[in-house]
Amino acid sequence: SVSNLGSLGSDRQRQVLKKLIDVADHEAPPSELRYEQIADLDIYAVGSDCRLYAKAVDSLPPDDADYQLLFVFYIDESHEYDNATLHEYNERAKQRVDEVSTLTTVDEVEALFERVNALTVDDLRDLLPES
Repeated sequence: SVSNLGSLGSDRQRQVLKKLIDVADHEAPPSELRYEQIADLDIYAVGSDCRLYAKAVDSLPPDDADYQLLFVFYIDESHEYDNATLHEYNERAKQRVDEVSTLTTVDEVEALFERVNALTVDDLRDLLPES
């Protein structure tokens, strides 16, 4: 799922989805496209005033990298970086990395995707509101 996407206005939803599609379609791994990193949390800029609190995992499974993954925890429209919020999402980022670091096969990765209702880049395109 894509965090609190449904609570955003249609213009902001479009901006966020386009950013996620750009990250997914880019040749570089997701971690190389982040705006900044705060502890375990990857921050992606959407325009000048919106930030995605996320965690990128560049290769899954590690020995047979078929997938790249971006967990989006929260979409911050004000980009105020509240310390309590950052701490909460940093802990979730660490838990996700710990969880996926144990996956060793493509089948295990795909089972995780199914369990967390992961979205592909095509799913993101389908969610993109029409102009």
